Amino acid sequence: MRENLENLIPRLPLPMLLYNIPSYTKLHMAIKTVRTARDLGAIGIKDSSGDLLYLFMLIEEFKDAPEFQF
Repeated sequence: MRENLENLIPRLPLPMLLYNIPSYTKLHMAIKTVRTARDLGAIGIKDSSGDLLYLFMLIEEFKDAPEFQF
């Protein structure tokens, strides 16, 4: 996944916002993937998983990164 993000994010003309919507993608975005995307320039994440534990884990992971939005 990291390689895909490393190839994609720098080429985007606009800031990247992640969208976790497992009901449509059948995949749940791992915290590690979100961290990697943030490190490469993603500005935030929209989480539509309905998983409150996941949301709390995201908040904890990025509490020291005020530029990364939820």
